[in-house]
Amino acid sequence: MIEASSRTEEIAQIQKDYPGMYRVALSIFLIVLGIAIGPTIIGWLNRTPDGYETNIYTEILSVAGTILILNYLQERREESRRETEHKERLVREAGSPIHATAINAIRNIRERGWLGRIGFKEPVIFSDEGFTKPFNDAEALLEGVDLSNADLHDVDLSCANLTGTDLRRTNLTNTDLRHANLSFTGLSTDLSNTKLSHADLSNARMTNVNLSGNFLFKVNFSRAYLADANLTGTDFFHSNLDHADLTYANLSGAEITFTSLTNAKLYGTDLSNTSLNKINLSGAVMINTNLFDTFMMEDVQLDKTTILPNGKRYSLKANFNDFGAETRTIHKEYSEWSDKHDTHIKVYTFTDGTVRRYRRGKGWLNDKDGNYIIDFESVLYSGVWINTYIYPDGRQRRWTRQVGWLDDKIGNETISIEIERSDPVFVYNNGIRRRWVYEGTKYQTGGYWLDDENGNPINA
Repeated sequence: MIEASSRTEEIAQIQKDYPGMYRVALSIFLIVLGIAIGPTIIGWLNRTPDGYETNIYTEILSVAGTILILNYLQERREESRRETEHKERLVREAGSPIHATAINAIRNIRERGWLGRIGFKEPVIFSDEGFTKPFNDAEALLEGVDLSNADLHDVDLSCANLTGTDLRRTNLTNTDLRHANLSFTGLSTDLSNTKLSHADLSNARMTNVNLSGNFLFKVNFSRAYLADANLTGTDFFHSNLDHADLTYANLSGAEITFTSLTNAKLYGTDLSNTSLNKINLSGAVMINTNLFDTFMMEDVQLDKTTILPNGKRYSLKANFNDFGAETRTIHKEYSEWSDKHDTHIKVYTFTDGTVRRYRRGKGWLNDKDGNYIIDFESVLYSGVWINTYIYPDGRQRRWTRQVGWLDDKIGNETISIEIERSDPVFVYNNGIRRRWVYEGTKYQTGGYWLDDENGNPINA
């Protein structure tokens, strides 16, 4: 029964794709039939089967058949021309800055099966396994076209093939791009509320893009350009960031779980307050990456090809406490609900007795000693990451990878930072001055001291 139904659907699809096929077949059949039985009929009437009447008869059949076929071909050419013009008009309208025009064009494209990845009008059921219907990349009107500056907010582009499409400055607020093919696209827009689960963004060039607070489930960012991206509070879950360029991207407060970052470029990336759980950092380059209060949870994979924030290769002797990361062993944990923020807060008790709370999208709500903080800031200042706890009473306490705490526990400054020839100089209360040089990514180094702990120049 199922096979018969499938066969019926296949025949119906053929009739839809080739509406004139039966006309041509019928014309040919009638010509052949006429040629076959014509002489017999004429011969029976005239008793001269090979006579003049037979030749006239076959000529008439040939001319009639030729006219029918030529008319059909002309109709097909005209239909093709009208369809091409219709498609071009829909593409132009899809790129319109007028929302009503753009959304109507997208709706028409989807109804005709021209979005590219699937050609079905009925709704598609999403699941971890995929779709109820297979992909079909035969028709993709929006592949590689210019949709920059279009207003596509709240538009359903799920499953669309947008490979190489220019989406710079496009309004994609609350747009549904689940399962869409966005590889090699150009993006420079706000995607914080865009639905992107299962989307393919491999090799996409995402300049100054905003993905803050988004939930990114099984999104493929392999080899994507995400330099300077705003990824604060973003939740990466089962996603792929292999070979991605995250240079100077801001991931403060993000959660990265079951995600691969092999060979990722993390030059100067802000991973402060980030939760890392079951991720792969093999081959990742983390030169001058900010790891202050980064929660190094279970099974963070690193190997000898991983480059640490100080420019050195990872080894078992590496101590992430030196980079300010939270690496203490958890004694117990539980969740509590926050009505104010409409989310769960994880409460961790470490083996040394310290209790800290972590809120998704925000990060730690307590300092390293368990004291409540109202905010946290991280700033890159002349190659030095300055991380600041802000307390309810107005106190601030700053920390850098180079020297540790710049303020004591009551907020009094013990070390100040000055700039000398664009390089930072750490000035201690006792008068000692230490110069630090950060050469950036070009020299593959996390920086180095020009003076020792007593302020004496270090011989080259």
